[in-house]
Formats: sequence, C-alpha cells, structure tokens
Amino acid sequence: MPKYLAKELWHIFCILWGAGFNMITLNDYLYSGNTVLKILHQYSNDLRNGAKETRNSIDLAHSNFLIQIIELLEHNDFLTSQSQRIKEFYKFMTREYPFLAFTFKGRIKSLIRAEEKFNGYILEYIYGYYKKNGKFPTEAEIKSKLNFRDLIAYRIVISMPVCHIKKGENRREVEEKYLYEIANVLPEFLEERGFTAEITKYTEDGHSELLHEQVRPYYHDSVAFPRSSGYQSLHIIFYDNLARCFTEVQLRTKDMDDFAEIGAVPIIRIPRECVHMVCTAGQVVTCCDGIFFLGIDCLTTYFHVG
Repeated sequence: MPKYLAKELWHIFCILWGAGFNMITLNDYLYSGNTVLKILHQYSNDLRNGAKETRNSIDLAHSNFLIQIIELLEHNDFLTSQSQRIKEFYKFMTREYPFLAFTFKGRIKSLIRAEEKFNGYILEYIYGYYKKNGKFPTEAEIKSKLNFRDLIAYRIVISMPVCHIKKGENRREVEEKYLYEIANVLPEFLEERGFTAEITKYTEDGHSELLHEQVRPYYHDSVAFPRSSGYQSLHIIFYDNLARCFTEVQLRTKDMDDFAEIGAVPIIRIPRECVHMVCTAGQVVTCCDGIFFLGIDCLTTYFHVG
C-alpha cells in the first residue's frame, strides 16, 4: 500500500471512530482489574455515550457489536439445546469412523479476537472500496458490512492414528480424504436437526474436488487453498432456527489445528503480566450442562460440548 494512501486511510479511520486520535479503545480497560463482563459493559457504554456526543454511527455499531458478545455470555441457555444437537454429529462420526481420533469443542470468540476482527474488517473494507471506486465508502455502506456470524463456533478436529495407516499411504492425504467425507455429510445432517447452512461469501476462492458439488456453496475451503499465513481449515456457517442465531463449524486435522493454535497465525495476545488482572486463571462460570472457562489465552471463552 502506498504510504500516502496508508496515511489517508488511517486519517479516515480515526475520523470514523471519533475525535482525531482520542479514540476509545479496548486497551483503556484491560489493566483495570475487572472481569471480562465488566470490561465489556464499561467499554460498550463508553462507546455508546461517545457516539451520542459525536454523532458517530460507527462507534454506535461497535457498541451494539459488543452487546452481542455480552448477551452470549450472560444469556446462554440456548447453548444446551444447540450443543446437544451438534453433539449428535459427533456420535455419528464415532459410529462411521471408529478408527479416527476426534476432538470436539465449542467456543465463543475471544474478546480481543472479536475486537481485532471488527476493526480489521472495516479498515480492509475501506481500503478495498477505495482501490475499486477511487473514493471512501459512506458510513451506511461500512455498517452494512458489520455482520459477524462466527461469534459462536464448534471445532471438529480429526486425526488418523499411525497404527491405521497402511504401508505406502500418506497420513496427511488420508486425513484430508476423511475430512472432506465428513464435510460432505455435515450440512444435511444438521439441517435435519433445525440448522440451515448459509451460502459462503468466499464463493470465488475455489474448492477441492473431494468436496461434493452440492455442498461447495456453503464451505470456505482453506484446506485445498490455504491462506497466505499457511492457515488451513474448512469453515461453514449455519443459522440455528431454534436458538435463532448463527454458528460456525470448523473442520480440521490435528496438524492444521496445531498450526492454527500455536503456529504462525497472527493473533493479538494480552501481555501475560496483566492477564491475571483481567481474568483469573481457572475462573469457571457454570453454564448449561457444561462449563464456560474464561482462560488466560486471548480471553477466549470455551464450553464443553456434552
């Protein structure tokens, strides 16, 4: 990006977020010693009050986005039904693929990752819009792009034990073959249980030939076409007609999951010395038939499935 354009984009970014460089940011609250929920409430309220004073509709949208996360953390009874229905697919896999090893868990997107995504999406959209149209988008156009459907996600990770690899077979190829087999049956399975698969916005990114044609419109295939960072995964978004919310399902092999969690994927992390002030390690909040664990890694909220 040319330096003059980067400077101009930063300028418009600051204008959209308030008065010059005096923006309200998450960093202002991380060292307060408060819980995640209290940080979210204070941050959201300050954004909303500032938006009213400056008539900044983007800050108002930002505040509403944080309210979505607050609602997920405070009112999560629907996760009982949702996780039980998705757990049926796990049972199906254990019957159909008894030779595979599985891990299966759900999470609510971490506060820091959600914040990074919100700001990053807007800046990326402004840059792309400017390159295409030679002008900046209106606030209404920016707000139309603030549609996040992966605040709740379930991850299925598979692994083929070495004892089941036949002579001459490539373990990675075998695991990917079964990963796509599982991906091919997932949409129909969950649609029979109250979910509706959503068409992906990444329709032009390509798909593996192992992915059946009828399910390709639903998947973002980063396995056959890895991201520039090396990240690989199959992502699909469902609308839960019973819980009335969106949820994402991620499918990976263990190697892909290891790379995503501890590899070169850029993730903003809180300095370890301040983590204990934000969320005490081991803090547990009872939720549904499982638990929420507010961990020390990126403030990610995990919950047991089943």
